[in-house]
Amino acid sequence: MKKLALVFAAILPILIGNSYAENPSLRSEVIVQNEIVTLGDLVQDAGAASSIAIFRAPDLGTRGNILAWRVVEAAEKAGLKNIETRNLSSISVTRAARTVRTDHVNDI
Repeated sequence: MKKLALVFAAILPILIGNSYAENPSLRSEVIVQNEIVTLGDLVQDAGAASSIAIFRAPDLGTRGNILAWRVVEAAEKAGLKNIETRNLSSISVTRAARTVRTDHVNDI
């Protein structure tokens, strides 16, 4: 009986971990590389819906905000349910960019 209790104690965290996956949740701010913002950019643990494009990104090197309810609405339309909003009203999205000096550009 004692061995059975030890085995159960050893596998209990695995059972709990597999049966209670975390709900997807909104990120408070993101930096994107592309012209399109995906669900995976805005929602942590978006799973199979991660690659679904939902918004255009800001211009290079700029930042914008997306209202949280709009992200949740777009995610639900894509089949992603029960998103934890973490009481966020908006998500800050920055489009990555870098400055290249003219002396670093090769002449053509």
